[in-house]
Amino acid sequence: MIGGLLGRINIAIEVLTFGRHVSTSTSGIGEVTFWRRLCAPVIGAAMAGLAWGFLRRREIVTVRTTLDTKQPRRLDPLVQLIDAFAQLIIVGSGSSLGREAAPRQLAAVSAQWVAEVCEADFPLRRTLIASATGAGLAAVYNVPFAGALYALELTLRPNPRTRQGWQQIAICTTVSLLATAMAWLTNHNAPTYIPGPAETAGWGTWGRVALLGLAVLLVGPLAGMVFSHAKRVNPKAHHLYWTVPLGGVIVAGIALLVPQVPGNGQIMMGTLLGTRLTWQLAATFLVAKLLATSVSLTSGAAGGLLTPSLAIGGSTGALLGVLTGATSGETVALVIAGAAGVLAMTQRAPLFAIAFALELTRPKSIVIPLVAVTVGIAWAGWALITSQDHRHGAVGRAPRR
Repeated sequence: MIGGLLGRINIAIEVLTFGRHVSTSTSGIGEVTFWRRLCAPVIGAAMAGLAWGFLRRREIVTVRTTLDTKQPRRLDPLVQLIDAFAQLIIVGSGSSLGREAAPRQLAAVSAQWVAEVCEADFPLRRTLIASATGAGLAAVYNVPFAGALYALELTLRPNPRTRQGWQQIAICTTVSLLATAMAWLTNHNAPTYIPGPAETAGWGTWGRVALLGLAVLLVGPLAGMVFSHAKRVNPKAHHLYWTVPLGGVIVAGIALLVPQVPGNGQIMMGTLLGTRLTWQLAATFLVAKLLATSVSLTSGAAGGLLTPSLAIGGSTGALLGVLTGATSGETVALVIAGAAGVLAMTQRAPLFAIAFALELTRPKSIVIPLVAVTVGIAWAGWALITSQDHRHGAVGRAPRR
């Protein structure tokens, strides 16, 4: 219910700021009046900056902190509520960040309340809160299995050789499925993206997939490093009232040149999946989204990175498809595979990334092995380069918020 409600609130904010629901348009904010395009991101960022400036004058207990096995702490419901709505406002008004963090936070607060009412011990409390964060994601994007994998791969990391591990898997899967079913009351089980028809062209397609895996191995870690550096800037609380709006000004300027940049990446992914692009436009999408997202993070804004990562990866796939002469159907498949690949790299969660990209787009079955191979090549290359153990159960990282 939280995920479905927040999804509707996000649409309402978008309509209020831009005069229409721009996330479903391939032209982005290109048809929005100039004054709205310029003012909406700045006003939304100013409101969010004031809220975060007030909240961050003291230490904020995050979802990651409350799930810590050594020193778990309790979430403050009011703080989480204000923080979540600040994120919805800044994303709905055009900031280049994901909107999935807000429902995860509020879902975690609700799970914390359930655990306290039931007097659950810490292991069960931790499992309930983690499963709720995945369920919040599942409800917003209508991705039940990706939601469960998010909780398992990035948060809990269960050991499947133990009984507790299987209990965690069962709880996370059940909660995510139930949350998705509840969200159908508002989203009517519609997919987030409706891609054009995907197709393959024999060995040529597999050759392009191999090249895409190598491209993802370059772009994914690069995006992850840029995002990590941007987060570490972390302006002081009493500066947020001007740093966050300044970030909004810069993103608004980028959006005047590339109107598909604003928002969480849905506009850009819809464009990549539904239209035939030139290599120049695909490259522009890639650079613009990476720049706008890093600017938003550097300004001190909070939000998700899942869908921005998808947009960057999708642009990578589209660029490679155009440069190698792929058909429009092949390019659609490469966009989906590239999106999953970069997401796997930025989140260190290959299984979640594959499920998320496929459930968002619901492509033909032929696309599934293409996505899996792309992610597999990139992940194997990353494991070889870093000489670390990235097997399932030892990968992923919990979100900061």
